[in-house]
Amino acid sequence: MAEDFLRGKKRPRDSAEAAKFLWKAVSKENTTAILLLSDLYLAGDGVPKSCDQARLLLKAAARKNVPGAGGKLRDLLVSGCP
Repeated sequence: MAEDFLRGKKRPRDSAEAAKFLWKAVSKENTTAILLLSDLYLAGDGVPKSCDQARLLLKAAARKNVPGAGGKLRDLLVSGCP
């Protein structure tokens, strides 16, 4: 459902609504949702821009060995998340 809101194909794109569904999926330990939600926080897309929240999500994903999480976390730490 969240990806439908992000893509905007079946309904108008609504990243704020997608974030609500992503948080529900994160609570069910959906690793894809963790990465998507961290991207929203990094961009401030539908949620307040928050490097801290993105960092927390990426750290959780990296602990779960989610592919790509470690690289995104390193990039975030190197960039200082402006």
